[in-house]
Amino acid sequence: MKLEGTKHNTGAHICAWAFLILALMLLTGCGAAPSAGGSADTGAGYSGSSGGGDTDTDSASTDSSNGGDTVASTVVADEPFESATKVALADNATEIISGEISPGNPVEVFDIGSVAVGDRLIVTVEANSSLDPVLAVFDANGDGMITNDDRSYYGGDFNSAIDMQSRRDTAHCYVAVAASYGSGTRGSYLLSVRCVPGGVPPEPNPQLVYLNFDGADGVTIGRRPPVNIPVFEGSLIGEEFSGKTALLIEQIVAQVRQDYIGLNVEFVSSREEIDPTEPHTTVHFGAYDPALLGIAEYVDEFNQALSQQAIIYVDTFQAFIPLNPSVEEMANALSNVASHEAGHLLGLNHTKDAREIMDITANLRQMLASQTFRRSPYHPEVFPIGHQNAGLLLVEAVGGDLALFKLAAAEQLTMRAAWYDEGEPIPARLNRPFSTCFCPKCAKHRHLHERSGRTESATEPD
Repeated sequence: MKLEGTKHNTGAHICAWAFLILALMLLTGCGAAPSAGGSADTGAGYSGSSGGGDTDTDSASTDSSNGGDTVASTVVADEPFESATKVALADNATEIISGEISPGNPVEVFDIGSVAVGDRLIVTVEANSSLDPVLAVFDANGDGMITNDDRSYYGGDFNSAIDMQSRRDTAHCYVAVAASYGSGTRGSYLLSVRCVPGGVPPEPNPQLVYLNFDGADGVTIGRRPPVNIPVFEGSLIGEEFSGKTALLIEQIVAQVRQDYIGLNVEFVSSREEIDPTEPHTTVHFGAYDPALLGIAEYVDEFNQALSQQAIIYVDTFQAFIPLNPSVEEMANALSNVASHEAGHLLGLNHTKDAREIMDITANLRQMLASQTFRRSPYHPEVFPIGHQNAGLLLVEAVGGDLALFKLAAAEQLTMRAAWYDEGEPIPARLNRPFSTCFCPKCAKHRHLHERSGRTESATEPD
């Protein structure tokens, strides 16, 4: 790997009122030696780069001076961060790193040193024509701070870019590059990393979510055709639930609220009040899709947009009927998907953990049990290494009490039935992930090769 250092004028990128903060943080800013206490379990960052979305990054012109060659450490699957290549990143300077992704070297990880709350990270990947890259930033625990696959999927720019202001202190900040999931690509790239210390992170954005069970016409998600949503009725799922509509709604609303206990997220139901007048996200319950249980507009890192939409395709839940679900189990499945879609709109990506709400690997039987938010491995479609700490990211996005959130999730886990490894064998057609993700990233992957996953997630807005 080749590291090239480029210096910048600090004053050009930091407001005058921030100089005092910068002076106070010189020993704890970007790349500085970590404090004895290690990294705190709070905070994250602002990004102009939602998954698959357009991104504007501050890539000021530079006069590059060549540095010496640095040999990258081989990434070990179980220890990807411990074996990271160390980068001496000076405050407000840009390092240009040349790297290569290959079958024997599928991920490259760089340790850029400590990062403090308020520090701004500007990271870009420019790959050659044979590599479709994906980029991620992690804290010292290997928990993702943000990821980006494409600078602009619909614009045809498959390079990656992140511009974020950290909301967490971390003794080690890792920048990682891999090939986009399912692309099968390989090749060389130039990674640009710059850290501007001493800023003030944006405040969390509390969120109001409207659970709409009363139908709507012409609901549009991204670039998909408009959908007319009928009024929610249990009979749309199956005759077994005829006359159980009110009970299903009551349990769905209660479970979704339980999933977000301790966070500054308020859920109101259309059966409780009319459509709110203040900015809010709407989750519609109704309609049918042959491949989806739900869909959300896009992954909104740090909850920047307060007015978005998602659809839970109620009629599609007929697929669960061969399992003879109870009202409680069907409400679990519906609320799992509703909390999942809301999670996307609050900045969460997919995971690989059948007990976790953002998972896309659970089969239908597993989805009949209530899932919870927890720290779980990223699904490979997001990034091949690292974890998503759902509670930490949600607190960074909307604010709240992380300790209370974790306690509520832990209590919910202890109340779960022993469904995961028990029960009668079920047909193979029901023992598989159900549907397909229609986010820009997955649309690209499907164009490259056929694949399937469970639900939904992010469609880049127009």
